[in-house]
Amino acid sequence: YDPACGSAGFLVQAWEYMRQLAAAQSAEAYDVLQHRTFYGQEKLGLSALLGTMNLVLHGVATPNITRVNSLEENITGNVNGRYDIVLSHPPFGGTEGRHIQQNFPIKANATELLFMEHVIKKLKHTITARAAVVVPEGTLFRSGAFANLKKNLLEQFHLFAVVSLPPGTFA
Repeated sequence: YDPACGSAGFLVQAWEYMRQLAAAQSAEAYDVLQHRTFYGQEKLGLSALLGTMNLVLHGVATPNITRVNSLEENITGNVNGRYDIVLSHPPFGGTEGRHIQQNFPIKANATELLFMEHVIKKLKHTITARAAVVVPEGTLFRSGAFANLKKNLLEQFHLFAVVSLPPGTFA
């Protein structure tokens, strides 16, 4: 699952890796991979279309890309759809209004923080569930709402690594 999939680059790479494994297992495993494995959401119409096209061109029969702003989902209660793996490079540096902020337990307007909260809630509560999310340098080392998110990650999850990449990596 990618809550801000854009052109679906992470989903395509996951497909490229997993299709060889599934094809070697069984026709049923390959069918699950084709139709019930890759899910994404994208706010912008053109980006959602590009993501769908990218997955189809790489061989995914049923790309489950939905055009929706993931941050509009209220995650303070029960959440629809949870996933084993979340891979995302959501937009950051933006802000969201109060109507979006009310959907989250930790109140903040920074998109990088809101997407992290969204990802946390969308993970299945199993020992094998995991996520890899690209966030701006220092996100987990700021004060206020960012400190609350870091505390939540450290207390409720197994935070495996924080990797710092050189400036301009994603420019």
